[in-house]
Amino acid sequence: MADDEEPPREAPAGPEPMGVAEWMVTYGDMMTLLLCFFVLLFIFSKSDVEKYKAAVGSIQDAFGVHDRRPESPFPVRTPSPKEVDQETVTRAENDLYSTLLEVVEEVVKKDPELKQSLRVETEETGVKVTVRNNKLFLPGTAYMDKGAATLLSPVVQAANRHNFNILVRNNSPKGDLDQKFFPSVWELSGARAGAALNMLAGSGHILPTRLKSMGMGDRAPLFSENDQANAAANSRTEFLFYFPGKEIWQ
Repeated sequence: MADDEEPPREAPAGPEPMGVAEWMVTYGDMMTLLLCFFVLLFIFSKSDVEKYKAAVGSIQDAFGVHDRRPESPFPVRTPSPKEVDQETVTRAENDLYSTLLEVVEEVVKKDPELKQSLRVETEETGVKVTVRNNKLFLPGTAYMDKGAATLLSPVVQAANRHNFNILVRNNSPKGDLDQKFFPSVWELSGARAGAALNMLAGSGHILPTRLKSMGMGDRAPLFSENDQANAAANSRTEFLFYFPGKEIWQ
């Protein structure tokens, strides 16, 4: 009977293994990862800075990340460096320019003679208000004239409505100098710039950190001293409004 028993059947053989060495699979995975790594390096090296900033901002918003900013006593807010771009600066400067024109127009309506003493213009660095020295200061001195507050009202109102920094720059030619008070035009122009700055600081809610002054002496004339018709314009005080981050000393 034992001879009649069938021998046990063998399990069917599986599919033939592929003719690829096992190390090739690992090698292929490594090459794929290296390709992805170099593609990422290329993308980061060619990335658009503005698009990158926008992406970072989106990530911050998604995760609730916000800049902690100090409280300001002013009704308007100065953008943080992350929020500042050329469009923001241009829009703010245009708004400031419109504000200054509006206030200057009101001042001139009340006193038409001041029209030649006030000028508002835009520059690459920001917005500039120019006031004739003979309307701001007593002759040869850095004492403010009684009508100085009226002339500076556009600057004060604009400074209270906009968080621009202000550079007060004075130009005093030799014709302004009275050596009984100052030995040179440098001391005279520096004192006048400081006096105008002090009036701004005392007449509005303007932080001292937003104010700077500069005495130019007679080194920045608009017209030649031989041009009698326009030489008076060389004696002037300029109030330059510039956006935070634009440091100007010129």
